[in-house]
Amino acid sequence: MNSERSSVGPRLWNGGSNPSPILPNYSPYASVVKENRGPASWEVQFKRFFLRRRAGIISLLLVFGLFMLISGFSGFRATPTRPIPINRETPSLREKSPVNNDPDAQTPDQVEVVRPPVGEIESPKSIEPPKKTPTPPPEEDVIPDDPSIKWKMVNGRNPSKRRNDIDKPKREAVKAAMVLSWDNYVRYAWGYDELHPIRKSGFNWLGEDGLATTIVDSLDTLLIMGMYKEYNHARDWLVQHLKYNGRGMTSLFESTIRVLGGFVSAYELTGEKDRELLDKAEELGKIMSACFDTPSGIPYTTMVLSDKRAQNPWGAPESALSEVASIQLEWWTLSYHTKNQDYGKKAMRVFEILRDKNPNRGLFSVYVNIHDGSISRDHITMGALGDSFYEYLLKVHLLTGDEKWREMYDRTAVAITDKLVKRSKSGLLYIAELINGNILDKMDHLVCFAAGMFGLGAEGERRSADMEVAAGLTETCYQMYRRQKTGISPEIVRFSEQNDMYVPDSTHYILRPETVESLFIMWRLTHDQKYRDQGWEIFQAIEKYCRTDNGYSGIRNVNQIPVSHDDEQRSFFMAETLKYLYLLFSDDDLIPLDEYVFNTEAHPLKRRDREKK
Repeated sequence: MNSERSSVGPRLWNGGSNPSPILPNYSPYASVVKENRGPASWEVQFKRFFLRRRAGIISLLLVFGLFMLISGFSGFRATPTRPIPINRETPSLREKSPVNNDPDAQTPDQVEVVRPPVGEIESPKSIEPPKKTPTPPPEEDVIPDDPSIKWKMVNGRNPSKRRNDIDKPKREAVKAAMVLSWDNYVRYAWGYDELHPIRKSGFNWLGEDGLATTIVDSLDTLLIMGMYKEYNHARDWLVQHLKYNGRGMTSLFESTIRVLGGFVSAYELTGEKDRELLDKAEELGKIMSACFDTPSGIPYTTMVLSDKRAQNPWGAPESALSEVASIQLEWWTLSYHTKNQDYGKKAMRVFEILRDKNPNRGLFSVYVNIHDGSISRDHITMGALGDSFYEYLLKVHLLTGDEKWREMYDRTAVAITDKLVKRSKSGLLYIAELINGNILDKMDHLVCFAAGMFGLGAEGERRSADMEVAAGLTETCYQMYRRQKTGISPEIVRFSEQNDMYVPDSTHYILRPETVESLFIMWRLTHDQKYRDQGWEIFQAIEKYCRTDNGYSGIRNVNQIPVSHDDEQRSFFMAETLKYLYLLFSDDDLIPLDEYVFNTEAHPLKRRDREKK
């Protein structure tokens, strides 16, 4: 009610000797007022009213009192006949993935788990850590306006790609694993590179002081899974507190694929308007540019950030192939957004040197001389030290549209197929290594990225042959999981005429993503249901043997039950493994492959190849 109007309204006559000048014959208590008869006083009227109706009033009061007495005994509220649905905005509840070894376990949509209370952050490095937040709704739901959510994913979806073949329960189970991993990192390791889930503490490995690797690595995963509050808190902390001044040697390769790539990807997914994210990426790029100050342009592989000193470990004259030739996507994209072409030119110069030094062979040894760019030591592998270089040959072409890198990739793909691709006694396709001209029948889990690479690169006359290689390698990588007692792959497998696939050593698993990466790509390319089924098997094995009370851990021996955990939750578990699994069970409209290319840490970058056409 308008208070000003009520205070100056008509003054009603109160039955006294001074009638209202406005309504002289009106009384609020008289039903009829006659001109020639003064009204009775209000006391008289009230007595008349009560005496006439006293029996009815007393009866009404008795009935009302009896009703209240009965209601008091019954509690005056209904007892629910089914559980009351949990409000998705309740801060203390989170969905939990099913316990896969329990046949009676509930589905992810039925299970709820209590999260740590707000404010229980036990990481000693926490500086204004993010507050615990309510469970975000599924990505299909309309997200209500929330003033604490400034940044959301506005790129990364294309409705025209929707196929309506989503698998929500499995996708939500993967999201629950992300929630568990993230919450415990926040609680016990905030600000550190990674989490010890069993010791409940954090540790650094990217330099002595670290680069908060898990936080940056997880940014785009949080966006893709719709965990916007967690994203905004992480983003704000990084902008305010992440410094590039740590002690110890920091890897050019690791800081590029995880930190620089993580910032640039989040910048693109949130609409290319969050300049502070791009500034953090460029700040790192400016510092790490000193790594390229060598006689040949082949960069040093490490830098001491505290004094901006670039070097190779132990003063070695050679750099590892994968560490200098798997940074091109990120540095080129940094140039694209900052309009400073120096970043991209420095990185692409490495590709040019490799092409000029090895114009026809197609295969590259794993060490490159920083003085003259020569390739030494005849060790060719698509595993450790070589892997992501081959991946980036194709992906640089997909990102930029530059045909010369497609031609270089095609020569390499033919050489790999002719010289390294082998078939085991039981028919399993694998990629061997070549050392001093001799074949080594060994395949790292890292090599499993190659299945997706051959699939993405399959086109033209070689499409059928390359897709056959892609499918064969994917099956082998799945068998690397299926044939172990835990259903989880070891780090390395070997092949022989007598034993087919066997695991003599390197029995550990550190939450690696390469197999589920290829399953995701092959699903998108073929929509063969077996790839989703195989991915679900792998996820269930990870849930059963790698999950702990406070996150996920690698295991020391995939053929030993009960398992022994290594107590390390690697940042790539959230950046890659869970992201690829989530996308495997999502629709094609989420991060379409013809619009995005993933860097080797699974950070999606917008393809610019069409801009040249």
